[in-house]
Amino acid sequence: MKKVLQLSFYRLRKDKKQFLLLGVILLLTTIITNLSFTLFMNVGNVYDEMFKEMNTANIHVAIAKQQDNEVYVSDIKNMDFTKEVETREGLLSMAVAEDFQDTDFEMQTIFYDIDDNHKMNKLEITEGSEKKNQDGIYLPLYMSELGEFSVGDHISYRINDASYTWKVNGKVQEMQYGNYGAGTIGVFLSENEYEKLSEDNQCSLVQVYSIQTNQGADSEKVTKEITDYFSEHDISVLQVNYDSANKQVRTLFTNILVMVLFAFALIVLFVSLSLSKFKISNTIEMETANMGALKALGYTSNSIILTLVIPYVLVCGITLLIGIVLSNLLLPLAASLIGFQAGMSLEIGINWLSMIITFVSIELMTILFTYFGAAKIKKLQPVTAIREGSTGNGKRRNVLIILVLFFMTLLMSFAGTLFYNIVIETNNFTSTLSEEMPSVIIHTNETTAESIKNDILSMDEVKDVMFYSIEKVEVEDTTIQAFVSEDFSKVSNDLCYEGRSPENENEIAIGNSLVESGGYKIGDMIQVKQEDQTKEYKIVGFIQSVNYQGNVCELTNTGYARLSNDTNFTSQYIYVKDGVNTEKLVDKIEVQHKGELTKVINYEKLTQTTNDMYITAIKAVMIVIVLIIMLIIWLVLFMVIRSLIIQQRKELGIYKAIGYTNKQLRLKLASSFLPVAIPTIVITALLGLFYMEIICNVLFQSLGAMKNNLEISFVVLLIAALIIVVQTFIISFLLTVPIKKISVCELIKE
Repeated sequence: MKKVLQLSFYRLRKDKKQFLLLGVILLLTTIITNLSFTLFMNVGNVYDEMFKEMNTANIHVAIAKQQDNEVYVSDIKNMDFTKEVETREGLLSMAVAEDFQDTDFEMQTIFYDIDDNHKMNKLEITEGSEKKNQDGIYLPLYMSELGEFSVGDHISYRINDASYTWKVNGKVQEMQYGNYGAGTIGVFLSENEYEKLSEDNQCSLVQVYSIQTNQGADSEKVTKEITDYFSEHDISVLQVNYDSANKQVRTLFTNILVMVLFAFALIVLFVSLSLSKFKISNTIEMETANMGALKALGYTSNSIILTLVIPYVLVCGITLLIGIVLSNLLLPLAASLIGFQAGMSLEIGINWLSMIITFVSIELMTILFTYFGAAKIKKLQPVTAIREGSTGNGKRRNVLIILVLFFMTLLMSFAGTLFYNIVIETNNFTSTLSEEMPSVIIHTNETTAESIKNDILSMDEVKDVMFYSIEKVEVEDTTIQAFVSEDFSKVSNDLCYEGRSPENENEIAIGNSLVESGGYKIGDMIQVKQEDQTKEYKIVGFIQSVNYQGNVCELTNTGYARLSNDTNFTSQYIYVKDGVNTEKLVDKIEVQHKGELTKVINYEKLTQTTNDMYITAIKAVMIVIVLIIMLIIWLVLFMVIRSLIIQQRKELGIYKAIGYTNKQLRLKLASSFLPVAIPTIVITALLGLFYMEIICNVLFQSLGAMKNNLEISFVVLLIAALIIVVQTFIISFLLTVPIKKISVCELIKE
């Protein structure tokens, strides 16, 4: 065994540059793999632990305060699935946070008294004063970070046409309404401020029923039973959410990040292991005579195999340990990034299971790949090997280059597509995960709505204006969001993934969650209720909504009017022409219609603020991907070119003797890969027009987006191909430097 180890360490010293490059790639693979495993295993657990620590209810149902009755609490408490019930007063309103990233942000907001007594849905003050008797407001982390509100700042709200300004006393995290993904954000007022607000807005007061269910109960089904119960008592449910749906929304970005990182790590690992297998096979072919001599000296096939495998196992083991440590050091950065979107202060600790899985799986795969690469030694006969000597396998070399460049082009195409759709054409990504996306939203008085619309429509900067609002209706006894528009053909973001949007008053398009739960088909009839009105509508299409988990529908203005006797369409969506400065347009509208507008929201700027989070993340991912691609191509070509120079040393010397310069020989050798590389890269990139669409569909459908608006750009794919081709040639040329050291005189002496 001692001699086997000596030979193994000799190979490590001999090919130290190749092992160093391989180690760097395995290091990056380990960091990404362990990071994705840790996030996958930990984020959900951390979320669940915080959910439990804060004694958060599984289901929250809000009804009008004036409709509440003590009987409802006892009835729900006596239901089979119920473990505990608690009610809490709140104030629910479509409130406008002013000067939110220099614009107005309209959100359905529930205001609570931070001092009221309750056992469920506790909160944690993460920053600021814990003296709750100080007048002011406590903002959730999601809102304070996104809106850039610090402790001590002031925030102004417009609620039911009245303005309120409060000092930010602190930042809080809680698990009930921690981010706006589920369509409602929760904020907390000091006792005095809450009393003033509630006195002014008695009509907006709600009673929130928080229900903890028995273990094993299906929260979605229980939610439906509870909303059915209230419906039987002629009570409209104003807001509802439940644990599993809330968790899905709050961990959305984590799921995207983990899937991308894990897929990327798998491809890089497969390529790096294929390189290891090739290097071992190439070593056997280049050193056939030496292998035969070792067998003749009494070394067994297994001992020779060990001399080849051990260096890779050692390099892999060392890089795995270093990579896991570095990966754990990056956890706080990753946690802060995804915690911001989740509206939580995530503290992700070291996960021993993910470390073990990462170490064992990569090490085991390295052993298997290298062993099978070296197994052919068993068939090697000493006499034949010594007589035939070393050979080179050009076919295997070309297969390796094709394989590696195929995967590297695929990765570059994927990275380029994400970069194009998130950083350059941001709306493609945003519209996939969002609903309608106007440039500006205004709210007017009913009497002036039409005249203001016509006036804005006549402005040179404006492309279109339409009445569009988000209302609440009941379908299958569940309150859902209804997107109500005068004309869905004018929308900027078509949510329909099957069929079409409604055009007539008796038509409706329903969300994918309703499609799945009710088994509906296009052409079926469905009942929609609002307060005391119930009407039937014909289903003409299916729509998606990631934010509302598919619990949505579309109705025309006239269709919604069938349900409501008090229909005031005062919300208008404005769409600007390309190149128009939206901020200047907002200022212009406010000046021209001063006193006539109740709300003005620069939705374009608000969307951009949210997008910055994704843009920062994708830029970082792009840099990592490009660097790893360069390293892998460098390693492959380093192995191939080094072996070629050794094989063709005499031939290259002859070329030098007859007058070829070093530069000419280097260009000749570097260019010899292009006939294999260029067709592989270009064909793989062009095939991206087909496989990229499949990849994107699988990725986003897993998040609830039944269709995506990502554009597979032919130009982007060609640029990705060009980058790989240029990289391949430049790296090949740089790696041919050893040709300069070939001496004609020494060859003649030999």
